Amino acid sequence: MQLGKNFIIGTIIFSLASAVIGFLNQGKLNSKLEQIADLEKKHQSLTSELDETKSNLEKTQNELQAAKLARDDLQAKLNASETNLEQTKAKIPALEEEIKSLKEKLTTAENDLQAKDTRIAELEAERIGATQHASPSVSEQELNDLKAQVAEKETVIAKLREDLASARSRVEDLQIEIRNRSQNVMRQGLTGKILAVNQGWNFVVLDLGDKNGVIKNAEMIVKRGSEMIGKVRITSVEPSNSIADIVVNSVPRGLTIQPGDTVIYSSETN
Repeated sequence: MQLGKNFIIGTIIFSLASAVIGFLNQGKLNSKLEQIADLEKKHQSLTSELDETKSNLEKTQNELQAAKLARDDLQAKLNASETNLEQTKAKIPALEEEIKSLKEKLTTAENDLQAKDTRIAELEAERIGATQHASPSVSEQELNDLKAQVAEKETVIAKLREDLASARSRVEDLQIEIRNRSQNVMRQGLTGKILAVNQGWNFVVLDLGDKNGVIKNAEMIVKRGSEMIGKVRITSVEPSNSIADIVVNSVPRGLTIQPGDTVIYSSETN
């Protein structure tokens, strides 16, 4: 009887011990599961941070690449501008030589004309004196030929003077262009055409570029005939072309800027 009681008591104690051990093990298991869950959260957080870091790194690399391209583009434009400036400067000595040559030809022609005028006056005086005594030594035909030579020489002189004025004007234009390029200023009255229009992105392409002295951020008037259509602002300049944004609210309602429209620079619009 006592043995049975002891067995039952032992069984109860064992069961209680098992329950306690099981409870403790369940607590440890739950703790481990929580630790695992925390580790998974940390892993996800670290993975997210890593992905964000990779994304930022890629973005930074793209921005760096874009900056390098922009730097190279600016350097290329600067080199092109300096080359164009040097080419413009190089044209002046040749024009100055042309002016010198034209001046020499003009002086020679004027001297020749004066000599012929003097000779005609002498011959006419001689003919007047000769008619009072005898037949003149110079025929009417010879005198007319000399007068024709004088008229031809006057035409040559007029052409030389025109060429000289044109050469001087070109030198003045080149000097203005050089000054404007050095001061980063566009030439007053610079005129060009719109080659293309993108209405969706609100920009146009012009047939003017760096070689024409176009500079970034300058505004130009858009005209169609004598009618003002709107304004554009230069955003990008290439050697022979440039891109310009259409200035917001500068185009009257019902009108649109079209290819073939004229663009004119005026400092009064800037």
